[in-house]
Amino acid sequence: MTDSESTNNELMGLAWSLGWRIAAGLLIGYWLDGRLGTAPWLTLGLTLAAFVAGVMQILRVVRQQNTPAP
Repeated sequence: MTDSESTNNELMGLAWSLGWRIAAGLLIGYWLDGRLGTAPWLTLGLTLAAFVAGVMQILRVVRQQNTPAP
């Protein structure tokens, strides 16, 4: 596998990771709001928390890639 393919696969993995986190936060929040009658607060809160966690993961990977090797 070339470096370009490896980089593309890693970026695709990051995109999927962000996507599934947001989808999970949205679905779990929606379900909890329905059960607890708190709409739309848990949906918004969990979706936002999932987005922040995904962005933090992306930043961590980018920093790791930009750190020079010893």
